Amino acid sequence: MVVSIVVMVSLLSGCQQHLEDALGIISQLLDDSSDEAGSGEQDETEDEVDNTEDEDDGDTDENSDVAGDAADDADGQFVAMTVPQFTATPELVLYDKEKAEPFDDRLRDQGYTIYKNPMGMPLRIPYQWVLVEGESEQDKFTGLYCFDMPIDTDQFVNFDFYHMGQNIQHNSNPDNDNVIHETRFDVGEQGKAIVQYGLDEYANTCAHVEINYETGSDIAIGPVEELTPVDVARERKLPDNYDEVFAKATSLDNFHTPDGRNSVKDAMYADESLSLPLHKEGLPEIFLYDSYMFHEVDNSGSSEINILMCTDIFPHIATDKHLELLSNYNANIDNFEVIPKEDNTSMLKAATIIDFSFNDEFGTGSWSGSSYFYRYENDDTPFSEQSCMATDMTFSTDIIQ
Repeated sequence: MVVSIVVMVSLLSGCQQHLEDALGIISQLLDDSSDEAGSGEQDETEDEVDNTEDEDDGDTDENSDVAGDAADDADGQFVAMTVPQFTATPELVLYDKEKAEPFDDRLRDQGYTIYKNPMGMPLRIPYQWVLVEGESEQDKFTGLYCFDMPIDTDQFVNFDFYHMGQNIQHNSNPDNDNVIHETRFDVGEQGKAIVQYGLDEYANTCAHVEINYETGSDIAIGPVEELTPVDVARERKLPDNYDEVFAKATSLDNFHTPDGRNSVKDAMYADESLSLPLHKEGLPEIFLYDSYMFHEVDNSGSSEINILMCTDIFPHIATDKHLELLSNYNANIDNFEVIPKEDNTSMLKAATIIDFSFNDEFGTGSWSGSSYFYRYENDDTPFSEQSCMATDMTFSTDIIQ
């Protein structure tokens, strides 16, 4: 799909120059060249999935026969896994997109605790997968990831982190009736993994991951730790008028005609929009877990990230959550603006601009960048009337004092 955008921006002065810059960056993320690059990446991923499925077709019967066994191979490397507490008839929870809360808040309300993905994880876990249970012991990791991703089962079981392994075996008819799908594969040369998908009692889609590996191998998964703020010893800096701007930015009245939003999830289910998996590797957790990447500028080999993500969460709530996640890194808010409606003459209705900077949690450097919350008003594309956030950020080896 090719999305062409003509941005009409009036001549702005003073602080509104920032708005012009913001609209230019958003336009760059949505222009033809970015779209074509993204489509190529998607085509390549789909080719990989098709090839994998072709390879698996010949092994389907064999895989089904061994899927319920306690041991995977004769060498005994794989031990029996604990069956996750999935349910075939989960408690019915009606999802109201007009009252939706961010996914991590919903999980906490359901009694879950949010954990960091442990260091040394040999799988490329998609960003939207939230670890809610986990245990890392010698030679073994078990974890339960839940996620809210608007794609079918046969798509999310083929995320390309599987292609890092070998001997991939898919089984869509496991012995456990409550398991939707099961995947087994090698991890490196000395590890094996099982991923089982199902629904929890709240109708969340979850993946139970178990990895077994040999002592002394190149796999060493660190301990599972609760998600907590980092770098709190440093005094974070905020604008003098932060509280005033925050009140405006997180008010429903801030955004342009918010009742007219379209659902990005509906668009994705209808295959009207391009969606790419966003991986967790090296990426700070400052984005909503229920936002979905539509475009990324190709910055291969660069320390710069430019992405556009859309969500069904109301933009004033999404702004609040983004600021909360930034505060987990004790981020400086270097600039914070709410764009007055009368100054915003573009189809891209930018509402809030946040400039931020923070140290990464590993002490290796810092991130600085900007996020722009906006809505694109053009009935000719599936992006019309959707709530989105464009972020451009750069990594530096400099540490913020």
